[in-house]
Amino acid sequence: MASSHSQDRCNPWLPLLAGLLLAAVALPLFVRMPLTNDAEMYDLQADLVRRGGVLYRDALEPNLPGVVWVHLAARSLLGPGSEALKVFDLAVFAGILALAARLVVLAGGSLAAALWTTVGLAGFYWSQSEWIHCQRDVWLLLPALGAVTWRIEAFHAGRALSHARRLGAATLEGVLWGCGVWLKPHVVLPAAGVWLASQLLQAHPASDSDSAEAPGEALPPDHALRPFRQQVVRSLWEFGGLFLGAGAVGALGIAWMVRSGCWPHFVDTAWHWNPDYFAAGKAHWTWDRFVPMVLRFFPWFGLHVVALAILAGGLWRPAAGSTTITPSRRAVLTLIAACYGGWLIQSFGLQHLFDYIHAPAILLAILLVSAWSLALPLPLIRLAGMGIALLAWWWSPMWQPARLKLWSVCLRGPVTPAVRDRLSHFRNPNRRDLERIAEFLRGQNVSEREVCFYNSDFVGMYRQMGLLPPTRYVYFYETVRFLPTHKDEILQAVRAAPHRFVVTDVLSAGIRADRMERLGPNGPLADVTAQPRGWTAGYPWSFPAVYRAGTYLVHRIDGPVTELSLPKTELPPPRTPAASPETTGNRSLTQHLGTSSLGTSSLGTSSLGTSSLGTSSLGTSSAP
Repeated sequence: MASSHSQDRCNPWLPLLAGLLLAAVALPLFVRMPLTNDAEMYDLQADLVRRGGVLYRDALEPNLPGVVWVHLAARSLLGPGSEALKVFDLAVFAGILALAARLVVLAGGSLAAALWTTVGLAGFYWSQSEWIHCQRDVWLLLPALGAVTWRIEAFHAGRALSHARRLGAATLEGVLWGCGVWLKPHVVLPAAGVWLASQLLQAHPASDSDSAEAPGEALPPDHALRPFRQQVVRSLWEFGGLFLGAGAVGALGIAWMVRSGCWPHFVDTAWHWNPDYFAAGKAHWTWDRFVPMVLRFFPWFGLHVVALAILAGGLWRPAAGSTTITPSRRAVLTLIAACYGGWLIQSFGLQHLFDYIHAPAILLAILLVSAWSLALPLPLIRLAGMGIALLAWWWSPMWQPARLKLWSVCLRGPVTPAVRDRLSHFRNPNRRDLERIAEFLRGQNVSEREVCFYNSDFVGMYRQMGLLPPTRYVYFYETVRFLPTHKDEILQAVRAAPHRFVVTDVLSAGIRADRMERLGPNGPLADVTAQPRGWTAGYPWSFPAVYRAGTYLVHRIDGPVTELSLPKTELPPPRTPAASPETTGNRSLTQHLGTSSLGTSSLGTSSLGTSSLGTSSLGTSSAP
């Protein structure tokens, strides 16, 4: 594909057939994979809103409400169930694929090249763990790539746009970026990068030597001369439009928050809770967490090396002396690179070290490497990209026999908790044990707010059992562990909570799995007290455990709550032990290694970790 002529001879049927084969194999498994804590948490918040609840007051949430709005819309359109949300996720991802294909074509790629790019993007996304599916970070690519595509179309129009039309085009782009901000405000950095790159492109047009147009392709009317004053005026009109569009979306969102009554609670959360939350996230940026994440993304993470080489080698003037690239294609390549660069900065510089946060940057790296290698004679870049793609195809767990055995079950249904455990890339939570917990609680005739699911791995149990959280601290363990300065507020809420039971995971307290037998066998327990030595005495460990399923305990609240149990010292980085063959049977080596950041989810946005394979000892005693 060294030239457009060779690309034109590429048969689009081959990538189309490859894509159909990939979809046929991957989608039944993908749709049946379990939802993660974040998706369950936002579903729960959407349910609270539908029941007349108030966001931020009824559930502690450090993020903007955009993702809850998305869940409200998705559930209203498609109904309940994990499969319904997965179908919505597929629809969003299909939009991302369509925009990526459009950008490849605008960069000079053929239809076959665009299709191969979508196959690569889908191959990455569908082969990854459930922790990057149904996540707002990936959904954020839809408005972001839409805004980039729209800016490219406006850039091609050049001075042909009047000031009014330029303002209108920029306003629509601002609407797209504004929608993205409600999902995650970090998208401002890619937006700024794209806008600044477009201004530099307009201020410094390509010279004749590196901007030869293909036959039949006309230069913008003002290509030869763009006076500085006119450029400033155009930039002001565009910036005004961006501000107008994004501001309108922001105003509508704030109006909803004020009308729903959640605005003062949002302000309180942002002012009093979020500083501690962000500080906790920064503390977990360690090599012990970074290296396992890279291994889980192997070999796709290697595309960052190729993409960064592209950025370093020629972001603003990608083909000096080349006669194959046109100004329009140069603009496409530069804006894709600017979006990727901005995304990389915000994900690594401002966010947590979790897979779903860093998956979109890999998707953009795939798009960037594909677009640049197709548009420019870069054999080394093309060879590196193809090598990584082939290695990823061979390494993917999608083709492992143990996983393919589940294909017909996923296609026909029904899908049991045991099947979902085998589809999951991680051991925690164990859905079969959670089903046993649910059966026990149903036998106790629990209702409304009578159960606290202590760990975030259990958050989906509220909706599954038709219950509500007894306090606003839905991710209770994570809130206590990572925001201990608020322990008095949390304790007051627990004392007022009308719950009868609390469900815990002893691994989260650093209790080793091999010490679980001290508690007794699975099933009802004779009021055993499990007090981890690494934690102070208090709720929930001071209350007797009356039922066990695996590493999960049900504690009966048989008296007043006087203290919260807090870690005595900083616990080691959370780790989820590698799953045994009988629980997985389909993971690749990298998915067994270092699953430390994927055991749980914290505060509705990131997995700060509940599953911990620590070294604390377990003290047990019979209740008097």
